[in-house]
Amino acid sequence: MSYFPDLPRERLSYIASKAACEGSYFIEFDEFGGVSSIELGEGVAKVLGQDTQVIVEHKGWSDFLVVEHQTTFEHHRRQLNQGQIGLSAYRVVQADGSTRWIVDSARPLWGEGEDFVGAIEGRLIDFGNTPGIATYLRSLLMDDDSADS
Repeated sequence: MSYFPDLPRERLSYIASKAACEGSYFIEFDEFGGVSSIELGEGVAKVLGQDTQVIVEHKGWSDFLVVEHQTTFEHHRRQLNQGQIGLSAYRVVQADGSTRWIVDSARPLWGEGEDFVGAIEGRLIDFGNTPGIATYLRSLLMDDDSADS
């Protein structure tokens, strides 16, 4: 699944209304790009199917992605580090070994002097394993993307 540009708030709200659950997050970075702190909303652990402490110890959820979605996540992160608002969809592996589709909507916040992205604020939206969810997400996300073309 490829990276998708940011969606209008109405479209994202519609997508979220179809979700099993969602949770917000806030990640701060030092001037070298290292994670200095992570704040997770209540729903993040449920979305990822991981204990909150495990997520914090791993400095996020990239370690929980299915292998074929690592590139999508890395592209998403690069876009955010370049100061662009982003939205991606990918699957994560939960502690019990099951996988779930999530949508990650985030925006960068500039650090001191606006030389680097000092934080990322976002939310994860869980779509579980609903039959056909990948096709559904692609259609929702691509419909908006093609409208900008």
